[in-house]
Amino acid sequence: MPQIRWGALETLVELRAEIEAVTWEQVARGLRAGRSFGDLARVMGISRQAVHRRYRDLARVSAANDHRRLSTTEEARRVVFSASQEAGQA
Repeated sequence: MPQIRWGALETLVELRAEIEAVTWEQVARGLRAGRSFGDLARVMGISRQAVHRRYRDLARVSAANDHRRLSTTEEARRVVFSASQEAGQA
């Protein structure tokens, strides 16, 4: 049986953690830029469902940030108000 190289194993675990952190950041950036889960899935080589399952919380944060960013301008407030008025009439 081959000998386990503990230092190499520890290094791999650290690298995986770093890769995972960078991946989460890039997925968050993609979502903020308006990319879909399908777009991200194609780049990552996995299914859209797998991307959504793993990163769906990032979409919620991204949507919340988009709302905050929009609500900082008077024009955006008017648009949101008008949309809610129209929705109430439907």
